[in-house]
Amino acid sequence: MTVQPPKRLPKVLRQTRVVLYVQSLLSIIGGLIIVAMVVSLDAGDDLTAPLLLGLASILFALPLLVCAVKLHERLPWVRTTALVFEWITVASGALGLLMTLAQGAVPTGILSLVLGALVLQSLMKAEVREWFAGRAALPE
Repeated sequence: MTVQPPKRLPKVLRQTRVVLYVQSLLSIIGGLIIVAMVVSLDAGDDLTAPLLLGLASILFALPLLVCAVKLHERLPWVRTTALVFEWITVASGALGLLMTLAQGAVPTGILSLVLGALVLQSLMKAEVREWFAGRAALPE
C-alpha cells in the first residue's frame, strides 16, 4: 500500500529548483556577455568559435530554466531532462578541470561542476524519484 505524497515540493527539490535557476541564469548571462563581446570586436577576426560558445551557453541553459519552472508540476520529463543536462554539465566540467590541471593552468569551471553535482545528487534521491512517480513510501 502506498500513501499519496504531498502536493508540495519536497524540501530537497525546492533547493534544487533554486540551484537550477542560478545555474541557468548564470549560463544565460555568461552567454550574452560572450555574444556581446564578439559582436563588439573587429569583424576582421574569425570569431565563429566564441560566438558559437556564447550561443551554446544560452541554448544549453534554456532547458534547465524550463525544468526549474516546471519542477513543481511533477512531470516525469522534467526530472529526466534535468538529469541528462546535469550529467553533461558534470562530465564537461570534470573534463575541463582535468584539462586545465594537466596544462598547469588555474582550474576553471569548478562552479558548474559543483552545481551540476548538487542537482544530480538531489534528483537521484529515493524520495524525489517517488515524488515524481506520484507515490510515497509507507510511513514508519
